[in-house]
Amino acid sequence: MERHLEKNAGSTFREVIMHAERRGKCMYWGFQQRSPAWQAAIAALRNLTAQDIPPRLCIEAHSGIDYGIPWLERFAQLRGLRKVFAEREIDIPLHFHVRFRSPLSHYVSYYLWTVVERQTRNPTKFGSSFVDWARSVPNLQSELFLSSKAAFTASFAAKDHKEIKEWRQRWAVPAKAAARRRLVWEVLNEYDLLGTTDQFEESSLVVARALNWSVHDMAAPEFLLKQTPNAGDSCASARAAARSPVKRHWLGGCFWGAEG
Repeated sequence: MERHLEKNAGSTFREVIMHAERRGKCMYWGFQQRSPAWQAAIAALRNLTAQDIPPRLCIEAHSGIDYGIPWLERFAQLRGLRKVFAEREIDIPLHFHVRFRSPLSHYVSYYLWTVVERQTRNPTKFGSSFVDWARSVPNLQSELFLSSKAAFTASFAAKDHKEIKEWRQRWAVPAKAAARRRLVWEVLNEYDLLGTTDQFEESSLVVARALNWSVHDMAAPEFLLKQTPNAGDSCASARAAARSPVKRHWLGGCFWGAEG
């Protein structure tokens, strides 16, 4: 199961999984999993016996995974399958994988992806700089990790929106921040494989090794690997995108010096 966090090379990894599917390694199931289909799949998996041919699924848990059944509940259901399979001696190993990115690189990429255009159109509503937005969504990857709904809030909510205010409060109040941090670590410790976007190829090979797949099973087409983001890509993208006063203000004050 790949937990795809926005702007962490998940689309590229999806192509890796689809490549593995074409090689007969698994059946890809994603981009979304509606609640009725999810419940039916979990029920079918719980009904397996040692005499059944084990399915091979590559699940991409991404956008919308929290609508209907919350993601953390779905993740608990997946973990519960391990106990069921062990009790019935069903040979189906489960592997949970997530990838994180260098925080500044992630914030920059996310900002250029969905936020800067809204600020350009309506700075009063959405803010007028990278700093305005970044301060409104602290610990972005942690929030995305816990709930896919955070992606919609970070992308589309106005700076005075209720969900933005609640987000800031979760990390501004020490007791709430400590509880949130503990929850992130508790959930993260349930994953088998933790990769990094900055070392995408190496992380993908770790996944391949865990699944007993060959390098060829995980080798995405070369043109896709070239699209895998890294810290430098954000600067190049910023130069290409710097056409509005909002972008120039942010780039001039925040990021040019990091490259030079």
